[in-house]
Amino acid sequence: MENEKELYIPLGIKLKRDKITGFGVKEIFIIVVIFSITLIVASFYYSISRDSFGTVLGSLIVGGSTLIILRKNETNQSVLDLATHLIKYLRSQKKYQYHYLNEWE
Repeated sequence: MENEKELYIPLGIKLKRDKITGFGVKEIFIIVVIFSITLIVASFYYSISRDSFGTVLGSLIVGGSTLIILRKNETNQSVLDLATHLIKYLRSQKKYQYHYLNEWE
């Protein structure tokens, strides 16, 4: 009989500690910047249009989308990280054009 050794792969090991679950210092900074810009744009939009429903709805959509995109999951990856990995992978793939030549003719 062979001795079977179990392989333990720990999950959730992060390089930096999260200040809030799923959000590190970098993500919190980005969220604060985006919320500030959203607040400025929303107040400018409200001063022009006087549409309170559209202003609040737009602010909630931008804020919620920001939180969803930047929150890291158990594997320490956010939607933004996954999209970045996908783009790097697609750019690294090479396409070669082959021309078929019949050797026997």
